Amino acid sequence: METMKKNKAIKRNTGTTSVANTVYKTTEYDLFTRLLGNRDLRNYHVTNLKKSHSEKQIEIPITVNELYQVIDGQHRFEACKGLGLPVYYIVIPGLGLEDVQRLNSDSKNWSLTERCESFCTRGFKEYVKYREFRKEFGFNDNETIAMLEGVSNKNMTRNLWGRFKKGKFKVKDLESSVENAKKIIEVGKYYDGNKRRCFVFAMLVCFEQKGYKHDVFLKKLSKQSARLTDQVHEEDYLRIIQKIYNFRNIKPISLFF
Repeated sequence: METMKKNKAIKRNTGTTSVANTVYKTTEYDLFTRLLGNRDLRNYHVTNLKKSHSEKQIEIPITVNELYQVIDGQHRFEACKGLGLPVYYIVIPGLGLEDVQRLNSDSKNWSLTERCESFCTRGFKEYVKYREFRKEFGFNDNETIAMLEGVSNKNMTRNLWGRFKKGKFKVKDLESSVENAKKIIEVGKYYDGNKRRCFVFAMLVCFEQKGYKHDVFLKKLSKQSARLTDQVHEEDYLRIIQKIYNFRNIKPISLFF
């Protein structure tokens, strides 16, 4: 037993300990700046931290780069500033926005909206188009990305998300996307589930069919709206749409390849 204890003690002493960085302390709040493209502050989080710090401030340093842009701890910084408390910080040169996102991924991932705002702030025009399109038509992120990238296969959205997060999002044909969005919105006169994910992708498949005419579908749907009910799968929507469209139609279409 004694031998085992000695061996453990030896292992503990074989490591190397050194000073990796210096923690500074200041009340010069103007020394620090916000990193362009970082996600917006959550006021409720700042409020909670101020309440906690007013009871006891734990000296956890924020991280800044050589330009004193806050890389990690912007909420803690704002809480300290609001209370007039000193800010503890360390400087690590060379850090940027990608490092901010990497640090945050260990705690709370950036939402798609936050990433979009970050790209818009940095002047990515494609993301500005995305933001305006989504605001105008109100579709969810998956559907908005698919429509703007010209994709009708919902199974491909995972790849689209990956490109979106990396800043590689591209609008294929804005005019066509707007036209498709308006067509889907029109269906809302007869079916209030027109923004459901599977329905949107079903409609995108329809728009790709040469024989499909949206005005014909709307006319048919106006007399058979009870047939169009909520479905779980895109294929089920397509079957219903096909039945409605082909009812007493001299030019029936097939929505399945």
